[in-house]
Amino acid sequence: MVENNIGLREKGDINLKLKNILFSTIALFLVFCLSPKISYANEPDSYHLLQVTETIDLDEGITIVEGTYLYGKLEDSVVRIQFSNGDITIPFSSVEEVNNHSSSLEFIYINTIDGMEQTLSKDTKVYSTETFDRVQLLINKEISYPVFKDELGITFIYIGNLKYVIINEDKETDSEVELEIPNIPTEEVEEVVQNQDDELVEDSSDLTGNEYEADDLSDSLNDEINQNAQKNTEQIDNENHKQPVRATTSFSTLQRATTSSADPWKGVSTNYFKVTKDDLVVYDNRGGGPLKPIGKLKKNQVYPRVSDYGNWHRIQYGNIYGYVRKADTIPDNGSILKNKNSAYKNQSRSFKALKDVVIYDNTSGSLVPYGVIDKGQSYPIATDYGNWWRIVFSDRVGYVRKSDVDSEFLKSDKYFRAEGNIPIYDNRSGSLKKVGELKKGQIYPRVSDYGNWHRIQFGDIYGYVRKSDTSVASGSSIKNLNKNYTNQSRTFTALETATVYDNTSGKLVPFGTIDKGATFPIATDYGNWWRIVFSDRVGYVRKSDVESEFIKSDKYFKAEGNIPIYDNRSGSLKKVGELKKGQIYPRVSDYGNWHRIQFGDIYGYVRKSDTSVTSGSSIKNLNKNYKNQSRTFTALEAATVYDNTSGKLVPFGTIDKGATFPIATDYGNWWRIIFSDRIGYVRKSSVHDSVEKNVKIFIDPGHGGNDSGATGNGLREKDLTLAISKSIADYLINNYSNVEVRLSRTNDTFITLEDRAKMANSWKADYFLSAHINAGGGTGFESYVHPTNNSNQSKKYQDIVHENVAKEAGERDRGKKTADFSVLRNTNMPAILIEYLFIDSKSDSEKLKQQSYINKLGKATAEGIAKAFNLKRK
Repeated sequence: MVENNIGLREKGDINLKLKNILFSTIALFLVFCLSPKISYANEPDSYHLLQVTETIDLDEGITIVEGTYLYGKLEDSVVRIQFSNGDITIPFSSVEEVNNHSSSLEFIYINTIDGMEQTLSKDTKVYSTETFDRVQLLINKEISYPVFKDELGITFIYIGNLKYVIINEDKETDSEVELEIPNIPTEEVEEVVQNQDDELVEDSSDLTGNEYEADDLSDSLNDEINQNAQKNTEQIDNENHKQPVRATTSFSTLQRATTSSADPWKGVSTNYFKVTKDDLVVYDNRGGGPLKPIGKLKKNQVYPRVSDYGNWHRIQYGNIYGYVRKADTIPDNGSILKNKNSAYKNQSRSFKALKDVVIYDNTSGSLVPYGVIDKGQSYPIATDYGNWWRIVFSDRVGYVRKSDVDSEFLKSDKYFRAEGNIPIYDNRSGSLKKVGELKKGQIYPRVSDYGNWHRIQFGDIYGYVRKSDTSVASGSSIKNLNKNYTNQSRTFTALETATVYDNTSGKLVPFGTIDKGATFPIATDYGNWWRIVFSDRVGYVRKSDVESEFIKSDKYFKAEGNIPIYDNRSGSLKKVGELKKGQIYPRVSDYGNWHRIQFGDIYGYVRKSDTSVTSGSSIKNLNKNYKNQSRTFTALEAATVYDNTSGKLVPFGTIDKGATFPIATDYGNWWRIIFSDRIGYVRKSSVHDSVEKNVKIFIDPGHGGNDSGATGNGLREKDLTLAISKSIADYLINNYSNVEVRLSRTNDTFITLEDRAKMANSWKADYFLSAHINAGGGTGFESYVHPTNNSNQSKKYQDIVHENVAKEAGERDRGKKTADFSVLRNTNMPAILIEYLFIDSKSDSEKLKQQSYINKLGKATAEGIAKAFNLKRK
């Protein structure tokens, strides 16, 4: 009959388990299906980000704490905010508008809320997603509200179009155990005692192997039960509720005991006992049910006790009482104890035993086991002790290995230890994406607690690592904690799994990795390494493992191979030279996927993908003094360009066969050149220098004939432009040897704009200058080049000529400009148009009436042209 009952019970248990599995599956399916339909975006114009300035108690059962952020619509004296599946209003006087805010406060569009309706109990605390340290909302009565879970297992709700997190906080176990005795009417006492006896008989199998039988009940514990029942009977006259009685039991299974013909405890009063049996079991008696084994005491060890408890000793076990049988102990005076606790208290932190955990006494200099905490049990920690936890066990100071337990984190914890090579996840997209790893045994700071996760710094974002793969640690051993560095705007992308090293010990110690394809910000350059900040620790990554991203302000690059230089002037790429692997070069500017560099008198282009970011500090031959002459050479073969600043000839570039390149100076058997803004030397034997030719300068006096141009103060523009143009021509011819000059007109003749350009083009001029006088109210001079036609060379010459006129003439500089003037648009060579002063300005016109001032303008302009073309003085 007993066997049949057991069988039925087993079947019932199986059915119950199957039901539980079914219900769990349905619940998970519903949670998955009923995810919120939301999107993240800038708030619409009708919504404003607000901060609560005083605590608001809503009739709907939620208290909004001062400082909480919400989005709302302003309506007269109230603000309408999203609440559950609808909205409510709060007083406008209780909020203030916020203009600047972090990305964590972005408005969340909530089209519909399909969350699982859940009962939130009174005193539930709700936190912001940014930090769990401050309560933002408090449930002040039991309410029903849509609740969600994200992929990290965090429970949250939406209110005011923002996300708020619910943290389930386990209540701490009281350090003082309160055991309750129910008030039982007198007539029921005898029946209760009988029921307890029956329970002990049925539960006798729990003690198999402990050499105890169910009927081994001591008379003293029965007396205690009867006394407790009598007390309950007396109390029933005064109370009709449960009365907590400290340090007593509720008719529990502690009634099991042994009687001995020679009881060593009879008539003895002491606070210590010695264990006479191997692995004496420690029981937890809370809850009034069967005794629960929670640990063990060691044979021949002496322990303090909290109090006598009939046939049992009551001892300290963490924050609760444990119970051990007197029958397996003898009295002791405790004199041999060296580790009796007098200094330590339990923290709020605890651990969970991963196996039966041995507790050691180390006061003798050796590790002596004196207790065991059973697998699965939670136990409070007193202090950290390196690879050990210091605990108080039966009022004795002991030590357990951290590797044997799973430590529980507190929100205030700042560091953790990786117990394996554990993944780092990016959660910004709403799904977990692995971006790196932490290394086993390393200790890391954390930004904050995040439920079952640690939130850490990972570049400019948050990374997340599972708590279950870590243990509690202090940060005292971290030597490379970041205190000085901040991330630049520059980043790199890992070409493979990039190892992050700590070098504070003098050796390279890996403490993390960045996954292939992940982007990470750089703190500083460090030679062949990038210095980075990884989980708030300073680390180093090999440049060869990553691809660095250039920013527009970068001035230098390093060639990672022998890379081609291209000329792009024809509209197609033509190779004209090479840069050498390992060499560093200045660049003129960023050009998309290319670097623009100086290549003689033109721009050269090299691919960024063949280079890496660097500084120019190691360049010794950077050009500061030399300029290109008009003389050039043509490479007879691939001509190597050498740097000789080290005292040795070091190749740093080549000029391709057939390419023409300008010469800076003669240097014996060498030509000195400027190659990518570095001074280099090319053997004369490898090139053919061009025959020196005259530079052709075409000067165009504006207007003429029936086109007088602007007039004012008794002056005509056509007369002034002719005078200035002749002055420029005379100065060039009289002072320079390798120049030819031609004017579009030498008298008062009208010439169309198109013909002026044709004349210069037919002559194949090297430079075109058109002289004009300004008008319209103003003073000073300005110059123009065409925005697209020969713009690069035109702007280069404009810089030189304009700046010389500004310097020598001493007039107000109205700037270097661009315009689509006909003569600038239709000429085939670099061209400039200069507006010399204002004819309708009294002060300007007075100067223009003087021939000496006309000559001054002519000289300043001619010298500017000479500088631009490296003309040789006679």
